[in-house]
Amino acid sequence: MDAIAEIFARNEQNEFIVLKGYFGDITRMSPAEAVVALRALVFESLHDGLVRLYQEIDPVYAKILRTLRRVLPALTGLALVERFGDTVVLSRSIEQLEFPRIERETLELHLAPHVISSPDLKSALQELPRILSEQRNTSGSCTVSDLAAAIKHIYTEHAGNAEVRNGELLIFETDLHRLLQESFDEFEQWLAEKYVRTEKLGTDVARAYVAACRDYLTASFVHGDGHASQYWDFLQPHLDGVSYETYRSEHRNVFEYALRRCMAMAKDRMKELL
Repeated sequence: MDAIAEIFARNEQNEFIVLKGYFGDITRMSPAEAVVALRALVFESLHDGLVRLYQEIDPVYAKILRTLRRVLPALTGLALVERFGDTVVLSRSIEQLEFPRIERETLELHLAPHVISSPDLKSALQELPRILSEQRNTSGSCTVSDLAAAIKHIYTEHAGNAEVRNGELLIFETDLHRLLQESFDEFEQWLAEKYVRTEKLGTDVARAYVAACRDYLTASFVHGDGHASQYWDFLQPHLDGVSYETYRSEHRNVFEYALRRCMAMAKDRMKELL
């Protein structure tokens, strides 16, 4: 909603700044042309807003989104259409949008061998038109957001695979683990200075917090499934199976604050990947 609101921002003269700059002299347009132009502006603003949002919550996903936006228009055998604020990738040989789109898991299954063996993502995506057109009982299409999620999952799941030939994936793996380790080191030092040295936390509890935060960030950034579990689930194995009641009364406030701080440190370092 913020991205849409920005379109209708006004200045001190009560003029729509963005609309005025985008349309210029709108009186020279027909109503139909104005509607088409406004639709393009809205979709562009939504896409840019989503990229900014993902840069904050998932920099790796944001980077893949931006790469796809650059690479996909240059691929032959594909059409890109805007639908409900998302970009749909369509194989030109199939335009039956009444059928369901191809699911992320299917994209991942068929793309993974090419992402692993190709020298870069652009080369791997040369197979996308064929993959889309061969999926029966589907529209032969997928959203860019699902495509980005599939590629990210391939990157994280196959990092460390000896068969990987994709230079971008190898760099991604090295940088991702390096940045995560730097984040863990920074967080452990912060926790020690703020809580252990001031005797707000015991050494064993602090060590458990660090281990739980490490598990959570690894699940979030490497495996992409950190948000599928509760925070307590990550701390419990490191505190002798602490009960949820004990977690709520003795650990929740400090641990979840510390976890947010660790996450912020990691996100800040992940911006290097952009």
